[in-house]
Amino acid sequence: MLYFLLDGDLSSPTMDPRTKRLDALWRDAVRARDGERCQYRSCKNVGTAAHHIFSRRHKATRWDPENGILLCFYCHIRIAHEDPEIFRDFLMGRFPPGRFEKLKMRAMGIMGKIDWSLVEMTLNQYIKEVKGAATKETRAGAVVGRS
Repeated sequence: MLYFLLDGDLSSPTMDPRTKRLDALWRDAVRARDGERCQYRSCKNVGTAAHHIFSRRHKATRWDPENGILLCFYCHIRIAHEDPEIFRDFLMGRFPPGRFEKLKMRAMGIMGKIDWSLVEMTLNQYIKEVKGAATKETRAGAVVGRS
């Protein structure tokens, strides 16, 4: 869960190169966390689309990895976008009780200015932690496998 202090101009974030850089970091964070696999039900495809649960237009959660899920191309288009009610039901079952609602409340919150460097630093730290946790799990599995 990420919360950002705000300091910067939000006048036109989609045109700003900083926005593009943070969007790319957010995608990397979601991919690192979800292990490069589509997270929809029992789909086993490679995940290629980091999908925002609540739209990117909600600046308060735009770069929060909790607001993302990795999907394959098919599930991204056919489920998340073309059948949002089924996708929402899936998400509700994926989150612990109350967490989806809290994310929604944060997404709907008012946001003013963005501290670009803080968001970038936080996303880089998140990616580092997720990759570190994955490396520890891989090592633990290798040790267990040798027994």
